[in-house]
Amino acid sequence: PMEDLDNLVNGWLKYAADMGSRWARVRHNGYRDLTSDTECYACVNPAHAWERIKRILTFQYDTGYAPRTFIDGIIKDNNFADNTVWLASAVGTIIKELGNKELLFEEVPFNNGTVATVYEHIRRSVDFLFNFQGLYGLIKIWGGDWNDCVNYAGLKGKGVSVWLSIAWCYANKRFRELAKMLGKDEDVKLSEERGKIMAERIEEYGRDKEAGYYIYARTDDDIVMGSHECDEGQIFLISQLWSVFAGLENAAEAMDKAEEILETPIGIRLAYPAYSYQRSYIGSMAEKEPGVQDNGGIYLHPSAWKLAVDSMLHRPDRVEEGIKKMLPANHEYGETCGEPYAMYNSYFAPETGYRMGTPGQSWRTASSSWMLKSMVEYVFGMHAEMEGLRIEPCLPLSWKECSIKKVFRGCTYNVSFTGNGEGSDVLSVKVNGELIDGNIVPAKEGETLTVEVSLGKK
Repeated sequence: PMEDLDNLVNGWLKYAADMGSRWARVRHNGYRDLTSDTECYACVNPAHAWERIKRILTFQYDTGYAPRTFIDGIIKDNNFADNTVWLASAVGTIIKELGNKELLFEEVPFNNGTVATVYEHIRRSVDFLFNFQGLYGLIKIWGGDWNDCVNYAGLKGKGVSVWLSIAWCYANKRFRELAKMLGKDEDVKLSEERGKIMAERIEEYGRDKEAGYYIYARTDDDIVMGSHECDEGQIFLISQLWSVFAGLENAAEAMDKAEEILETPIGIRLAYPAYSYQRSYIGSMAEKEPGVQDNGGIYLHPSAWKLAVDSMLHRPDRVEEGIKKMLPANHEYGETCGEPYAMYNSYFAPETGYRMGTPGQSWRTASSSWMLKSMVEYVFGMHAEMEGLRIEPCLPLSWKECSIKKVFRGCTYNVSFTGNGEGSDVLSVKVNGELIDGNIVPAKEGETLTVEVSLGKK
């Protein structure tokens, strides 16, 4: 029912994901940018995404670590810790889209010329980060993590990123899926043991128990970032979001707290309160004006993650609100601006004055790719599984009728949804007029399936 959203998904988002998958972010080839954008691109072109992810793997070190960037084929490594954490999810997503676990045995070189299977590349990426431990056995932040503007916190090699430790738990979970596919029982067992260890460390040393949410980082000198006891930067959104992806035990509470503190009329902040002066342990984040981009701005890449997270938590009201706040031409909650066909990296937050609601930068952003993935895979519920397409949406309750067409393993699915406005749970699924058990629809190559989904509250 939202024409602007239709135009965005069917036009700009697919184009931007394709571009980002091979050319992120214009001035250089960011390793994690390429990896994540390729994962998102897989929902529309998984075969192409597979060829691209194999190219990306060729720049990985044989230790499992991955560089920050490369330009003209030459590696430029800025000591960022998170680059390799994105690989397991990207490869796992593409494998499920294609439905072919044998692809994991394809051999791909590392950047020194030695060769290993794709599976081995992923195993080493997970191993590397688990052993890249700093304070309290959490994962080092080093020269930065996803928030690459926190680039002073771990330069001595002791500081840790709680967010990255949480993200590792998710990557480890995705790796475990691959290991199970191939019958790698020892890897599955080790993954389960390590996952439990890291989750316990996060709960003990990475959670602000009094405030009810996860902290962001601990610096080389064990200064906590993202706690209610900080004068500024008391909470960071990304730790709360990824606690849901990782399946941590206090994730739902953490998200409730994040919304309570970080939500604004034009979207959810990345952090709050914004930093108003520099500290020796922060970095370029604190050199930006309060409310600008990652310094407390409305960062749309995490906003797109939040659409996925709200879908996982079955919160259709928050999904609808999040979509409307992200769209530049929708002013139901607050005034934003920008080209209506594009997606931005951020909107400037209320404290920026006349710049409030204006874009931080235009198309050179992962916001586009992740909004595509979040809309297709999570909001519309087109979840690729080895058994078929699992349909588990979290659609806004006001959308009484909507539809999506997805080509999956050579099969065209024309999926229509009908809701009664009471809930977004799947009540029934019909395929070519026949009621089926459950919500997984196997692909039939070369055929077109008419899928009717009835939604409500169970």
